[in-house]
Amino acid sequence: MSFCVSSVVAAACRRRLDRLLIRRLVGSREPLEDVFPPRQRRSIIGQITFSLGHLADMLHSSTSCRCGYVLGVVQGAPVLLIAISIAVRWWRPDRWSPRGAPLQNYRPESPSTTALRGVGIIIGMRVIGVDACVLGWVAIELRGGEFAAAHVADRLTRLLSVVDDVQNVHAVGIDMPLGLVETGWREADLAAQSFVGARRRSVFRVPPRAIWKQDVWHKDSWEQANQRCRQITGQGLSRQAWGLRDKLGEANQCMTIGQYPLHEVHPEVSFAAMNGRPLEHRKISWTGQMVRRALLARHGIQIPDQLGAAGNAGPDDVLDAAAAAWSAHRIATGHASRLPTKVSPGQEHISIQY
Repeated sequence: MSFCVSSVVAAACRRRLDRLLIRRLVGSREPLEDVFPPRQRRSIIGQITFSLGHLADMLHSSTSCRCGYVLGVVQGAPVLLIAISIAVRWWRPDRWSPRGAPLQNYRPESPSTTALRGVGIIIGMRVIGVDACVLGWVAIELRGGEFAAAHVADRLTRLLSVVDDVQNVHAVGIDMPLGLVETGWREADLAAQSFVGARRRSVFRVPPRAIWKQDVWHKDSWEQANQRCRQITGQGLSRQAWGLRDKLGEANQCMTIGQYPLHEVHPEVSFAAMNGRPLEHRKISWTGQMVRRALLARHGIQIPDQLGAAGNAGPDDVLDAAAAAWSAHRIATGHASRLPTKVSPGQEHISIQY
């Protein structure tokens, strides 16, 4: 009689676990802490503990009968498998592939470029990804990990001010160097160049602070800045990096004010992380843009065809802003990684997150 009652209870527990975990946890591929509140997690753990205990009792009581032993294993196996799946999902989320298969054949080249899974979606969480463009700045806003709006403005502060209730934005990922070093080069840039592989030329190395003195920004030509950079670092300054001087100053001033939760990101790093390996095609090519848009879609970010005024920005800038928003969502949910993984003294405040 007691065995029948215990079997009914175990079956009920298995159905409960199947409904809560298999369909919601495995199907949505979300971390347990983002899906269930603490009280519900304790309830689930209690059910797992009870079910495993019941399995042990059945195995112990059925050792004298070979048929009973087989019956116990058959009845308890689903509970054990569910418990194992919970353990893998909860404590080792890196073992699960990202939402959707990579667009290219997945061949990890190093531990730093292994495929990353999508993070949990927290309903209502707002993040923004920002990228510089010819018009000034373009931004993609996500809510709950999905596209919500697109913005464009000539100044960064004006861009952020047009976002409704910007004070409730959890993170702003911006494709612009935040923080300068006194001597040498930023280790974050060197690590990012290594991370993106063949796309390393898309990551500009940022020279030390002395090159970016505001009193000489508009007086110096690139030739003069390049010569000064060689004197200080022993290497030259790229024209692309020098062309960022105004926007770099604007972003760092905005960070110094501390009004917005700015975080440095790099779209090419973000796309490499989404794909599990560096991309092969340039972002300005047709194939490169289609690959990047498909990667965003496979990670839950569907960019509509019509973006209003923001649609006047370049397509590569819009895609970069969306990738920055993807990284901002990972930052806000606590799942972001940093480059470099180890920093030297004096550069602790500088990192590229993804």
